[in-house]
Amino acid sequence: MSHEFRPGEVITYPYLGAWQQQRGETEGRKQRPVCVVIAIRSASDGNTHLVLLAITT
Repeated sequence: MSHEFRPGEVITYPYLGAWQQQRGETEGRKQRPVCVVIAIRSASDGNTHLVLLAITT
């Protein structure tokens, strides 16, 4: 992924619920907001691992 995340940035993703998957759907119907909580860069391979926190309404 080439996107540079900024502190406090809110991103969205198409969340697919278990019930939707059971019905045979493959894409989430609605964009769900999430907030990047922490990013950790691996010293061994340089990959960045993100921990995401869901925002509920």
